[in-house]
Amino acid sequence: MAKVIYGWTCWVLFVGTLVTAAGPHGGDAKAGRLDWPIPTAARLHGLSVVILLVMVVALVGIMRRDGGPRRALTTLEAFLAIGAVQAALGYVQYFNGIPALLVGFHIAGAVMVFGAAQQLLLELRTPTASLDGERAASEDASPDVAKPPVSVSPLS
Repeated sequence: MAKVIYGWTCWVLFVGTLVTAAGPHGGDAKAGRLDWPIPTAARLHGLSVVILLVMVVALVGIMRRDGGPRRALTTLEAFLAIGAVQAALGYVQYFNGIPALLVGFHIAGAVMVFGAAQQLLLELRTPTASLDGERAASEDASPDVAKPPVSVSPLS
């Protein structure tokens, strides 16, 4: 489910970028705007955010019920808090005429949301030993085993 949340977060950020490209802050005064009504783009973005937050709440519930890893749960709870603040900021900026300062804060918040999604995946990743680490561990574990001689070629 964390991978689905990660993918959906990417979708939310993509649609948010389209909202910005359709709006007044998508470049300088001469920049071409996306020919998409801002209300339509904002509705799609807002609905996508609501779906994302519902998925995050569901995963928080599942992880609490099943005793998920503490660090992953903490990351997920931070994701939820950042996402909720970000959603509120999005609505405030939209209903106040999209002031540039709030757009800047909203974009900074989008970076934080993506960082939380990325950290969630990292927290749930199972660590694996490197091949060199496995070789060293097996050599240390069996010191009585003779090691093959190292041959050196005259061409090397």
